[in-house]
Amino acid sequence: MLLLAGSLFTGCEKSSDREPNPDFEKLKGIWVNDQSLALQFVDFYSESQGRFGLFSKNLKSYDVFNYQLIGDQIAIDFVEDDIPGEFLHGITFMGKDSLRMSGLTVIPENPDITYRRRNIITERENDAILIGMNDIYYDFQHDFRLEPDSLLNDSRCPSGAECVWAGNAAVRFKLIVGGNDQYLFTLNTHPDYQGNQIIDGIKFELKEVMPYPVVGERINYFDYEFKITAVKRGDD
Repeated sequence: MLLLAGSLFTGCEKSSDREPNPDFEKLKGIWVNDQSLALQFVDFYSESQGRFGLFSKNLKSYDVFNYQLIGDQIAIDFVEDDIPGEFLHGITFMGKDSLRMSGLTVIPENPDITYRRRNIITERENDAILIGMNDIYYDFQHDFRLEPDSLLNDSRCPSGAECVWAGNAAVRFKLIVGGNDQYLFTLNTHPDYQGNQIIDGIKFELKEVMPYPVVGERINYFDYEFKITAVKRGDD
């Protein structure tokens, strides 16, 4: 991590006082630390300002910073930091929704951190979790995060077709509990296959996979959404 000698920022300027950042489209959104079991992320919410975030049980923590891209590096100046000056970090884009940043860890064997662009959802809809392929659901009360790992198959009989059986959609989910324990499990829509799983006293049940297939219409992989219930023993 390198402390810049010159100042790239003058206090906490409003976005309207700066020149438009041509790379904001590449940066904007929430980037989740892919190497941490805790829910740590960077949120670039404007062309000149972002925040590091940490979610844990009954806690939301944010550190706001001003930033500026300089070639393949990013200069970061924390707004409430008592130490003046900016820190320079390497930044490498590895596709549309993945990047690496350097200098954010003191571990010499692993100097870079990989981030994935994701939406973080913390609210339920009618007691159900509704998440898509690029979403992460976080539960503050029970301290778990849940996200789709992959759609393994979708053989459901399309609307408008005649089939000998109803078919099945199988979805693999990734679950992290308490920022420590990680699980992979698969849930199915067909009643003959496993549709629920109890982990750490929480019953996860797949209620619906959307959209439902229609004859002659192709479903984009990233358009899939999943409705799941998660009930902690003693809460029902």
